[in-house]
Amino acid sequence: MNIDWNKFEMVAIGAIGFTSFMVVVYSFGVRFLTNAQNQEAAAKKGDAKAARSELANRIAAYALFALSAAVLAYGVFIMFETMYTKK
Repeated sequence: MNIDWNKFEMVAIGAIGFTSFMVVVYSFGVRFLTNAQNQEAAAKKGDAKAARSELANRIAAYALFALSAAVLAYGVFIMFETMYTKK
């Protein structure tokens, strides 16, 4: 058995980088959603600034969740494409 260390290093760096990116993007999405939920009570009372802040935080949260899902789907696509491509 012979290990190609250059390919191993490339896969390891890619996996760690991909995982770190996914965690950061999803965590920011959760944080923005929490901010929006905290602003919700004030927005319902008629505070315009709180309503704008809630809307902006919800849009950012859902955009980050969508980005997270898209990047994950792309990663799965790349994995299956690599596994099932005939050489």
